[in-house]
Amino acid sequence: MAAASLRSSSTGVETSNTTSWAVSYPATIVAGDLLLLTIGCDGTTRSFSGLESGWTSLKSALTDGSCSFNAFYKIATGSESGLIGTGATNITCSSSEQGAWRLGAFQDWFGTAAGIAISTGASGASSGPDPDSLTLPWGSGEDTLVRAVGASDGSVTVTGYPSGYTLNQFADHSGGGAGAGMFSAGIVDTGSPVNPGAFTLSGSDGWAAATIAIRPAAAVAYEGLPQRVAPRIVPVVPVQVRSRW
Repeated sequence: MAAASLRSSSTGVETSNTTSWAVSYPATIVAGDLLLLTIGCDGTTRSFSGLESGWTSLKSALTDGSCSFNAFYKIATGSESGLIGTGATNITCSSSEQGAWRLGAFQDWFGTAAGIAISTGASGASSGPDPDSLTLPWGSGEDTLVRAVGASDGSVTVTGYPSGYTLNQFADHSGGGAGAGMFSAGIVDTGSPVNPGAFTLSGSDGWAAATIAIRPAAAVAYEGLPQRVAPRIVPVVPVQVRSRW
């Protein structure tokens, strides 16, 4: 099957310190889509709560000591709209911080929790955020959509993406030295493990990064054409006709 692909997305930034983050759904969502939310924020081991029912944490408070990365997923019902917090409200950061987020709706994926995986995560302080390697639970040989994702601290911005990761490149930043950014990019890969390589930042600062994999939809079994039935041969018995005079 073909790889999963991005149907639609929404993005946003919090440009000043706050615990109340306004995160909203993208405009186009179809039942069964994989909703993937990634957040980069300032501060150490910051986590998020208050998401409405159906959201599951993929990665919580991955940090280098200066910024934090969080990821969540949800299998769409098709009725999602507006803010993603319980009761269509904002979600809550564990401390007053600023940062950036992206929420994507992915189509043509496996359809259950067994179709998404994330690496342990990596962190550091440099100009090259480098997501760690991920061994796919479903193995090699499938067209897996791989997402390199991460967060950065301070005023640095993304100037380059991992080699070959040209799908849906994204980077945003809340601005300023007290801010934080979030970045991502994708590739379709049939191998396992997958190891994206590094992003490039405009300068050296703290970062946290990981690798997310989305399995394609299961192949539909091909049963072939109906079995051909051999024609039945019926013997012809000659009929003897007698004439009457």
